[in-house]
Amino acid sequence: MSRIWSRADGVAFVDDGERVIVLDLRNPWCTKPVLLSENASRVWRALGMDEAVSVERSLAAEPPRGHSSALPSDALAMTLEAMQAHGLVTRRQ
Repeated sequence: MSRIWSRADGVAFVDDGERVIVLDLRNPWCTKPVLLSENASRVWRALGMDEAVSVERSLAAEPPRGHSSALPSDALAMTLEAMQAHGLVTRRQ
């Protein structure tokens, strides 16, 4: 799972501290934003703004209040795959 992930280009988002709302601006037919909460919002924040990161390292380095530092690897994989299916993140080998 030690792949490098980054936020996709052309997406806009709003983060209120509890959840993140993301909209793919590249697709003119995309009119519904994607709501990320709990683990998905943690993963989104771990991706950072500008550079590709190892999500596992970022999540372990800065656990949010009230969460354990470890996000189960299967939950992380499912979250990243769902975000990729929506075009919100990209994966690099």
